[in-house]
Amino acid sequence: MKLKLFTPLLLLSTAITISGCESPEEKINRLKTEITQKGTSTENRLSAIATLVEIDRPHIISPILIQILEGKDKKEIHQRAILSLGEIKPVHQKSIPTLISKLNDRTLRDDIIKTLGKIGSKSYTALINALGHDETRDNSLYALNQIGEPALPNLLEAIQQAPSADILHQESTNSTIVRRKIIETIGKIGEPATSAVPTLIQEFNNINFDFDIRAASQEFDLICRTIEKIGESAVNMLTEATENSNVKTRTGAAISLYRIDRSKQNIVSPILIGALENEHVGEVVTGVLSDIGESTVPALENIIKHNNPIASRHAIIALGKIGKAAIPILIRLISSEIPETQLSAIEALGRTGEDAKLAIPQLIKLLANEDLSESTAIALSEIGKVAVPHLINSLKSRDRNARRMAAIALSEIGKEAKTATNTLTKLLKDPYVGVDAALALYRIDNSKFNSIAPTLKSGLQHNDYNINLRANQIIEQIGEATVPMLLQTLKDKNPEVRESSAILLGKVTTEILVTTHDVTVTSKSNIELAVPALINVIEDENEVWAIRIAASDGLKMASESGHSEASNALMTFNQIKRAKNSAEQIEKANELKFLRLSDELVGIGLLAVPFLIKKFESEVPLARGRSSSVLTKIGPPAIPALTKALRNSNKLIATWSEITLQKIKKS
Repeated sequence: MKLKLFTPLLLLSTAITISGCESPEEKINRLKTEITQKGTSTENRLSAIATLVEIDRPHIISPILIQILEGKDKKEIHQRAILSLGEIKPVHQKSIPTLISKLNDRTLRDDIIKTLGKIGSKSYTALINALGHDETRDNSLYALNQIGEPALPNLLEAIQQAPSADILHQESTNSTIVRRKIIETIGKIGEPATSAVPTLIQEFNNINFDFDIRAASQEFDLICRTIEKIGESAVNMLTEATENSNVKTRTGAAISLYRIDRSKQNIVSPILIGALENEHVGEVVTGVLSDIGESTVPALENIIKHNNPIASRHAIIALGKIGKAAIPILIRLISSEIPETQLSAIEALGRTGEDAKLAIPQLIKLLANEDLSESTAIALSEIGKVAVPHLINSLKSRDRNARRMAAIALSEIGKEAKTATNTLTKLLKDPYVGVDAALALYRIDNSKFNSIAPTLKSGLQHNDYNINLRANQIIEQIGEATVPMLLQTLKDKNPEVRESSAILLGKVTTEILVTTHDVTVTSKSNIELAVPALINVIEDENEVWAIRIAASDGLKMASESGHSEASNALMTFNQIKRAKNSAEQIEKANELKFLRLSDELVGIGLLAVPFLIKKFESEVPLARGRSSSVLTKIGPPAIPALTKALRNSNKLIATWSEITLQKIKKS
């Protein structure tokens, strides 16, 4: 009977389909079943998707295609679904986000970009917004670069909305990233992006250098390079902009113009020279002036003569970048009566490297000048090996600052200063220069640490604050090689030396664990020596509390790196810190709070005992009584420490320990 009913119904369904009486909704459901049903051939599924797209029901069809894309399927099915989404109008609200999310699939990426291109403006805006998210930025940037010119109106609209570098930390950093990626994308479009040039020129003025000058300078340069990529078609607009009254606009236009057409340097140079007096764009133009080269030297020298401090500083930077041709001028400037000019000239000479060797005699004289000696030492180290003989002579100077700065310069030169070894070795016993001589010797030959260790140890123990500070800095710079020495100074009689040693040992251990990807046998050995030593410090209840804290800080990285002994020791020490903190509060706590503190201290138990005994020396009777009460509750575990405290030289501690022992025995 069922078979008899079913057959006419099947024939009727088939007849309806054949006769075209099937409704669009029924047809969509049938095709959806055919697409999703297991066992249907790929060819039939692709045909069903093609037929589906022809039906005028976009609000129903788009979600079906999106569902296909969101699931796992064959590449051919996903490709057909992607391309089909580009044919459906209006665009469903989920189509673009779904397509963008699939851009990370390289096998589908080109089809997705083709579809986004068909969709047009809405997809470009969505791609631009996706630049603001780490997980979609790279793929969206790739898509925009592939789409190119059609996305230009959206890119230009977005660049005016995204914040510049002036509010880098006041608004989302992502917004600044978006802006820069947009500018980069316009540059990759090249000449077809000529219509973007007026907007880009306008953007020079929108960059605010007040907040983050480095970020602003980078963005300024990025816009210049973007216009450069657009090329010759921008020349007329840039030439006009070089006459703009705004210094940032005309400077940006001048730089861009020069990069496109070097023959325009006669137009560009006066504008760039004039920009030197601007504290913001002045440094930006120094690189371009150095690229123009020697022809700018007379104008730069003339700027310095006018004694405008901002313009002079920028002009000297430019001279330093020009190099050899500017060295005679820079040598004259280090004798200037204006300290700022001297300093700028010294730094500029250093940047020219070995070409500045003619300046060495005058620079050497400045090592004794406390205001300029540090910059001079750096400059001499940048000049390099040719300065070594002169620096060796300075090591013999009567002026201790000159000796010290010469040692610092030699330490920066490093292995190429090998000829200074004997003279530096003689200085190891010099209390003011010894530790710097030690660093120089170590950098010249790091296999000779044992020969400099006594000097570093002496510096760490020195009473002079500056010598002690410098020793700390140098030990930290040398790092791992200092571990055996620090293990010795960790036991020094002076608590300040022990505290410095604990801090340094922690820093060195952390440095090994953080910066070394493949820990060597030596590094492992040093870690295994340092960690137990730091653990001993935090477990020593007789050690100064600040030193125990320093040691615990030093163990944190070892603990985080999976060192089980360090982890266990820190867990225990955290309990000790809790005990100390609670014991210190019992004196001033009200009754309710004291009950809570008492319960906490009893829970901590034996670790709290030393701190409670320490409270017996308090001049406040309440503190002594409460400590005794808590120790009585802790009970027998406190007896050994209380018995030992009976011999304490402090009568209050001895008396109250005896009282507490009697209370424990009675309880």
